[in-house]
Amino acid sequence: MKRLFIVFFAVTFAVFSVGIQSVSAGPVVIKFGHAGMSKPNPADEYAEKFKEVVELWSQGEIKVEIYGKAQLGGEQQMTQALQLGTLEMQWIAINNLTPRVRSLGFFNLPYVVSSLEEAYRIHDAAWKHARNWTIKEANVRLIGWEAMGFRAFFNSKRPIYHPSDMKGLVWRVPKDDILVGNYEAWGVNPQPMAWHELFNALTQGVVHGGGNPIDDIVSAKLYEPCKYITPMHYNLLQHCVLIAEPFYQKLSKEHQQIITKAGDSVTKYLRWWMENIQQPRQLLTLKSKPGIKFNEPANEEEFAVLAKRNWPKFYKTIGRGDAKRGEQIVLEASEIAKGKRKTFSDNLLLK
Repeated sequence: MKRLFIVFFAVTFAVFSVGIQSVSAGPVVIKFGHAGMSKPNPADEYAEKFKEVVELWSQGEIKVEIYGKAQLGGEQQMTQALQLGTLEMQWIAINNLTPRVRSLGFFNLPYVVSSLEEAYRIHDAAWKHARNWTIKEANVRLIGWEAMGFRAFFNSKRPIYHPSDMKGLVWRVPKDDILVGNYEAWGVNPQPMAWHELFNALTQGVVHGGGNPIDDIVSAKLYEPCKYITPMHYNLLQHCVLIAEPFYQKLSKEHQQIITKAGDSVTKYLRWWMENIQQPRQLLTLKSKPGIKFNEPANEEEFAVLAKRNWPKFYKTIGRGDAKRGEQIVLEASEIAKGKRKTFSDNLLLK
């Protein structure tokens, strides 16, 4: 499979190299920021592969500089930098983007997708609408997707079998009102907090736990303060790769084409890398850590029933003040995920 990606990149390079004739005064520099921590992690893998492909296809006319480990601030700070024109590209968790791009908030609803395949259907079908929404709502352009994995519960106090086991726990949550509502439905005390602040908060007892994929739990070493792990399927943590729209519009058509094609190609490559290398490796690593205690929920439907009751509460948020529009987005996303429709309706595009 990896050889197929290598061949794909090589063939695409040949097509691009024929079309690039202009010589620029100097390379276009793209600063790419992310908050991925210890390597290997998907943010670094995406950024490094994107850099390789873009610099190859542009024959050196575009240079990509990577700034990981939150060197340029947290994810929402980096989005603000894109909007201010001081940063060109970033990798961001979708729940950190949706406070600015409300139309994508349907992805934060609990149990809106039940598998990676369902998420991929939406990703592939939603390029037109998602780009429209990110540009119109935040002046940034979506060029790549990633699905890291379903969030698992991790905490330092006790195993979680039922929603009642969560009552009284202080839970780190991303700064997104939809995700806050999800956890409130299960009785925890949600504490909004940036990702890079979490490890210290856990070790100091400021929070007792949270929800993130196995990949995050391993890369951030959350297994050190938290020994109880409960695999769940309520929310698929996804990331978006963004480029500042004003910067993108200043590029030549050839460079725009390279960046757009590279974003799509590396998105497909990362799916393979996550499913076949990173996720199996991280799960094996976590299971090898001493003292880790895995447990399955007694009946996950108990969690689903409580959380899905909140869906209508957030239609107005997702619809940017229009509850009917928000409901339409959610229902059409569910139909796309199940293979019942090909894409979103054009009336959902923003003007």
